Amino acid sequence: MASPAHRRHSGIFRLGFVLTGPLRGLRIAAVPYLNAKPLVHGLAGIRLGVPSQLARALAQDECDLVAALSIGAVVHHPEWRVLPSLGVAADGPVRTVMLLHEAPLETIRDLAFDPASRTSKLLATWLIRNATGIPPRVDPHSVNHVIIGDPAFAHAPTEGTDLALAWRKATGLPFVFAGWVAGAKLARDTVRLEEIDAFLVERHPSAMERLDDIANEQSVVDFQTARTYLRENILYRLDPQFRQGADRFAREIGTMGEGTGTVPWAC
Repeated sequence: MASPAHRRHSGIFRLGFVLTGPLRGLRIAAVPYLNAKPLVHGLAGIRLGVPSQLARALAQDECDLVAALSIGAVVHHPEWRVLPSLGVAADGPVRTVMLLHEAPLETIRDLAFDPASRTSKLLATWLIRNATGIPPRVDPHSVNHVIIGDPAFAHAPTEGTDLALAWRKATGLPFVFAGWVAGAKLARDTVRLEEIDAFLVERHPSAMERLDDIANEQSVVDFQTARTYLRENILYRLDPQFRQGADRFAREIGTMGEGTGTVPWAC
């Protein structure tokens, strides 16, 4: 089969081919990071963009369903719905969401962040406030800065704080970074959302069986690093404890004036 054609659409890359099954006719998008690949492996017609682009596309009705959209974006849109069974999560070090800093965390007073992801900024802000009692001042020139996604592999874990691990230590809960999120129009069709969730869960084991292939096909890091990352750092099945962690995060950032304080789960 020939390689899918790539073309731009509203600032987002799109892969060709048509989706089938419960996903037929839906405009689906995903982040381009390695950690999202098992969620969309084997699916076709997927647009790719950074989290901030995808949130705008969903809000502007340019897509219907987004894989691995950040929870920090979702809490600002109660009209959206998060599918409950699959996401991008960690119950310990996540490796690719880091706060780079040299001074102790409890002494940090300012912060720079990656504008592509609202969740990482909010999590870092909450962790610093939790450690210091004072929310950090945003300064794009700060030596303390958040880095997310594949670029984080260029930094050793000793260069800063793994934000998922820090959250686990602070709350005793796992952290859900992102999920499958339906836009406002699709969110009103609760029956279809249940069908989509069941379909994605059913096909997920076959994607997990292909993790070595995914690690071998990517060019971000060496095969063994990618394999370990996908098998040990990232968790995809969301059980009640993971949803509890997401709900706790929504409440915590709600006290910071961010979002509604709740995650709009689909079911």
